[in-house]
Amino acid sequence: MPDPITFRSKRAEKLAERGCELLRQGDYREALEVASRLEELRDSAALGIAAQAHEGLGETAKAIEVLERGLEVAADAWPNWQLLGNLRSDAGDLDGADEAYERALGCPGAWEGSIRLNQGVLLNRRQRFDEALEVLGRVADDELRTVVAEAKMYALEGSGRLPAAVALGQLALEDADRDAAPELTVRLAALVERLRLKQGAPREEIRRSALGLLRHDPSSEETLALIRDTYERHSPGARLFRVVIHGRAPAGDASLGYYATYHVVADSPENALGFVEEIEAVDGHGDCRVEDAQSVEDRPSALHGVYWRSGRILYDEEAE
Repeated sequence: MPDPITFRSKRAEKLAERGCELLRQGDYREALEVASRLEELRDSAALGIAAQAHEGLGETAKAIEVLERGLEVAADAWPNWQLLGNLRSDAGDLDGADEAYERALGCPGAWEGSIRLNQGVLLNRRQRFDEALEVLGRVADDELRTVVAEAKMYALEGSGRLPAAVALGQLALEDADRDAAPELTVRLAALVERLRLKQGAPREEIRRSALGLLRHDPSSEETLALIRDTYERHSPGARLFRVVIHGRAPAGDASLGYYATYHVVADSPENALGFVEEIEAVDGHGDCRVEDAQSVEDRPSALHGVYWRSGRILYDEEAE
């Protein structure tokens, strides 16, 4: 019979891996169930998983409460202090975030580079850009170089040094790890293009670049925001529409139809379709129509354009 402590440890490890996978999939309710089982095993991973699940459900206050309660009895877990700092920062408690990061640095085995990176982001939020650059300059971890470059770019932008920010971003993209997540490099590229737009680069040129980025990360919020910026269009009668489109796949798959859902700010569903068609055309899916449109709410001050898109649901039209 296996040693019960070893058995429990292996069980907790498997549960923690399952909880992290559920978080990546966005299955936050199930992740909370896994966190509850980990808590029964007295495994510290329960705190982080539960907090991130609550955050994913939009329950930031509850996520903070979970971490604060757990850290009262397990105060040496630096990842949980760092996560608490991130959540407090997102909630606007900047002093509380700073305190949490300092506590994280004092824990045994703390990953200083990761914590310093988050401190730099916090200093950017405080608009203390020169201090942010100083703190970020102390992070030498190779695996963090892309996100550190991103944080430095925001600091340089905040201090009015746009050319330096763009140059840093372009250098970081050239130096980006080939194994880096596409969403990270796309986010960095979108930031470079946004700064170039701010410098006065032609809007059509920036839009073409942004549409190209969608090939690498089709749902990038930063890229969709950049495309909206290139239009810089709004109107008093604008509304947020939930638009379901029906389309056909490119010529090679002529028998395949598909549905997709978009959230679009526009004056009408017909106007919304124009924004959708431009994005669908990126990979050849340009022939589409509005299957259903629901007006969600007034958005008179919001920029026109796409704010969110789902994946495509394909089906064989010939089989119907």
